[in-house]
Amino acid sequence: MSTKATRIVYWVVTGLVSVLFFFSAFMALQNSPEYQENMRAMGYPDYFASIHGTLKLLGAIALLVPRRFYLKHWAYAGLAVTLLFAGVAHWQGGEPFVLHIIALVLLLVSYYLYLYRIDFPSLPVGPRRSAGTSLS
Repeated sequence: MSTKATRIVYWVVTGLVSVLFFFSAFMALQNSPEYQENMRAMGYPDYFASIHGTLKLLGAIALLVPRRFYLKHWAYAGLAVTLLFAGVAHWQGGEPFVLHIIALVLLLVSYYLYLYRIDFPSLPVGPRRSAGTSLS
């Protein structure tokens, strides 16, 4: 696959995952009675939805930053853990969890393309030093 096609696939898949998490974060932050009832049925406390919704929103934003930076790896990890635990919680509650598996596969495809196939420029971390200078 060409570099341009790979970039297109990366952004489409990452966009789908981000939209999914934006929607999920919006539902959590709305604090609707139906959402709270579902969270209580799965055994989560009432305050969990607002914290979890905020973290999902931040993770979805981090995926859309078109640079390499360390927080993006944490966002991928956090969103993967979220999908795994959400899938298990829905499975234990007797609810369908196929969407969680599909979203996890899309997230893993996005992460693979991010790591190995797309050459993003890095964000600068600190002042640059020449190779011959010491830190002292």
